[in-house]
Amino acid sequence: MFRSISRVFFVLICATGANVAMAIVADKPSPGLLCRDKACGSAYVTVNNFSSCSGNQYKTACYGGDSTYGNVKVYSCVSCPSGYTLTGKTGTADESTSTCEFRYSECEKVECNKTCAIGLPRWTMVVGTNYQTYTSSSLNKDECECVTYTKYRCNAGYYMEGTNPIVVKKEPASYKPPCRRCPRALDKGLLSYGTSKAGSNAGISSCYIDKSDSYSHKVQEETKINTIGKYRLSVDCHYKQPAN
Repeated sequence: MFRSISRVFFVLICATGANVAMAIVADKPSPGLLCRDKACGSAYVTVNNFSSCSGNQYKTACYGGDSTYGNVKVYSCVSCPSGYTLTGKTGTADESTSTCEFRYSECEKVECNKTCAIGLPRWTMVVGTNYQTYTSSSLNKDECECVTYTKYRCNAGYYMEGTNPIVVKKEPASYKPPCRRCPRALDKGLLSYGTSKAGSNAGISSCYIDKSDSYSHKVQEETKINTIGKYRLSVDCHYKQPAN
C-alpha cells in the first residue's frame, strides 16, 4: 500500500490475476523503515507522475510487492524546468506484514511574485545614430522571469527599409535598424533633403517635402546661380519611385 504524508486521495491498484485492491493515500507518520528497491514487475501501480520533470530526467523505482497489493512504482525527478523547484517527498508501501518508507522528488510550481523594472517610458535618441529606442519589460509568469524588449524606429528625416516602421527585438541584442536618409527633391541639390515622421516612416515613400517650407527658385546663368523668386508647396510632396 502507498501512503503520502501530505494529502488524501485514492489510487486504484491493478494486480495480476484476480487480485484487485484499493490503496489509500492518507496523512500518517513516517514508519522510518526504508523500503527495499525491487525490480518493477508486470503488476504495479504508479503512485505519481513525471510530467513536471524537466524532459525525461527522472529515475524509476518499485517497492513493496506482497500478494495483496503488487508493486508500487515511483518516479523521482532529477531536474526541473524553469519556474519549478525540486521538492523531496516521502511515501509508504507495504512489504508483507510491515510498512516501509520510500523517498522521491517532484517538481513543484514556484509562486511568482517578481516585479519587473518599468524602464524609460519614452523614445530616446541614440547619440551618433539615426534611430531611437524604447525599452520595456514584461513578466513571463510561466518562467517567472522578466523579459526585456527594445523597440527601434528611425529618426525624422530617415526611413526604415521594409514595411514596418518599428522593429521589436528581445534583449540582449546588438541590433542596428536599417534606417536610410530621405532623398533630396532634386538631383543637383537645389532643394534640401526630404523629411519623414518618426514612427510612421516605413519605406522611401514615407519621405516628403513639407508643405510649410518655401524654396528659392534658382537658375544657372553661365557660371552663376541666380535666385529669381520663391515658391511654397500647397501640400506635402511625397517621394515616388520613378518607373524603370
